[in-house]
Amino acid sequence: MTYKVSVTTKSKISEKLKGRYKGKNSCHWKGGPKRSICIDCRKKTKSKSAKRCQSCYFKFTRGEHHPMWKGGPFKCIDCGKQLCGRSSKSKRCFSCYSKTTLGKNNPNWKNAARYSKCVVCGKKIRKTSSRCKSCANKGELNPSWIDGITPLRNRIARSKKYILWGKNVFKRDKWTCQICDKHGYSLEAHHKKEFIKMIRENNIKTLEEALRCAELWNIKNGITLCKNCHDLIGHKLKKQVK
Repeated sequence: MTYKVSVTTKSKISEKLKGRYKGKNSCHWKGGPKRSICIDCRKKTKSKSAKRCQSCYFKFTRGEHHPMWKGGPFKCIDCGKQLCGRSSKSKRCFSCYSKTTLGKNNPNWKNAARYSKCVVCGKKIRKTSSRCKSCANKGELNPSWIDGITPLRNRIARSKKYILWGKNVFKRDKWTCQICDKHGYSLEAHHKKEFIKMIRENNIKTLEEALRCAELWNIKNGITLCKNCHDLIGHKLKKQVK
């Protein structure tokens, strides 16, 4: 026969039997877990073999107390800054290392006498040359040097009289190129007789002398060309004009 037990009786029975078969009241009780005492904080550990509790164990296995401790992060031997890498080869930071490898401290240092100064501007250059790169092609050393005429020619071309001379040539030729008949397309006024020859023949050395010379400002000596024709023909144009 089976007997049905109500819910209320089940709850009463469970309350009476609570804790009766747990811990020391259990038939399988063997004195509880065997634990030892922490040597630092005197608290109970989880196992008998452990000498310290978990909190004390983590304290004494960090930093210098760790069995794999190798001195911590490396520091610069000069300034004491912490190095980024952990390799034992790097003994200095980048700033200190660059200071120790400049000049005579550099392992590739040979001699300071191999450097000299530029004759013109005074910059530091190699002893094999007397001028720096910027000053090497100035003046008489330039392969295009023509007795110092270039600066004078530039001053003449920037003067008001030269601009008016070009405009008068354009008006005479009706603003059209005399070779390709292009109208108003990047026109340039060209001298039939070379500009440098006229300066040499008249011994012009200053801007005032150039302004007084009538041959330079003669409109008959000028011709209107576009930029393309001026670049292609250049100084050979006088043969075609004749």
